[in-house]
Amino acid sequence: MAETKVTASELLNGNVRMIQGGSDTDWSAPGTTNWEVTTTDIMLQEGVIASVSGGSISVTFPIAFDNIPRVQMTLNSNVTGSSLRKIEETKTGFTAIAERPLLSVGILGFTGVVGATITWSAKGRRPTS
Repeated sequence: MAETKVTASELLNGNVRMIQGGSDTDWSAPGTTNWEVTTTDIMLQEGVIASVSGGSISVTFPIAFDNIPRVQMTLNSNVTGSSLRKIEETKTGFTAIAERPLLSVGILGFTGVVGATITWSAKGRRPTS
């Protein structure tokens, strides 16, 4: 049997045909309008990173998107009550923090979780040039 190769854009186009939001170019814009996408529109990047001092995470995408993409993150931590919060997103990357509640009496706040593993996925419009 002959081997069949499928490009990433062909695979994505088979699964992502429409996006919903406020813009067909800025995939991070909220909204309810449906936009059709083509193989030349779509770019998907994924990665895994560990949080460092203060629980911070800084990701630079291997290839910058045309606009801010949709970023999804998953936190893998053994620290009870840990959560993940995005601080900033740009077309070139994002910063976030892995944190957990302070458990001291009378203190409201959070402290960073060092060494947590974060998997991320970014989908957006590929650069036009």
